[in-house]
Amino acid sequence: MRIDHTAFGEITINGKTYDHDVIIRLSGEIVKRKKRLSKKLYGTSHVVSMDEAKYVFEKGCRQLILGSGQDGNVQLSPEADAFFAKKNCHVLIQPTPQAIRAFNEAQGKKIGLFHVTCWQPCDVRMSSRACTREGGNVPVSKKIKPRSISRSI
Repeated sequence: MRIDHTAFGEITINGKTYDHDVIIRLSGEIVKRKKRLSKKLYGTSHVVSMDEAKYVFEKGCRQLILGSGQDGNVQLSPEADAFFAKKNCHVLIQPTPQAIRAFNEAQGKKIGLFHVTCWQPCDVRMSSRACTREGGNVPVSKKIKPRSISRSI
């Protein structure tokens, strides 16, 4: 299992490109992330809920590598963080480009969750018209503070 590349809106794994967030299971199976598990609670998929954490986790997993978007906007909810700690699962959260390197280098029983979009949100004082990326308008909603954490068990 090797992640070849990521760019805004896509990730390439073993030569196949996916245009959505993915989970790489312990078995190597690649499945689409179930964002709705977090979105229904938080109104965004940028905070991983307890329900999503339970869906992502598999018995025997020792490490979760979470690619938090191209610029690092996704984070764990406190409940999800506590859930992984209780399961003795080390969590590494990094922007997706760095997380794919960590995933490729990691040994042992690992799961990867990779968010393939999200750049730094625009300053909330800017209008949506002034806030663009690669020529497209970016809606200004609430600002989410990116974090990069590594928690040991």
